[in-house]
Amino acid sequence: MKKTIVVVKHEEKPGRLLLDRRPSQEGLAWVKYEMDGQEVEVDLLAVELVAFMEA
Repeated sequence: MKKTIVVVKHEEKPGRLLLDRRPSQEGLAWVKYEMDGQEVEVDLLAVELVAFMEA
């Protein structure tokens, strides 16, 4: 895979992990919601992995 998209669900909202953004601390990650494009930093324990896709 050349460029990987990690599809996730957070608080029942579909999104993708932003792998090019560095989180503020270990255990967190940036998610971009598909519905509105909002980018939020979230606890990885609250994220459900849905799929890996090639861009």
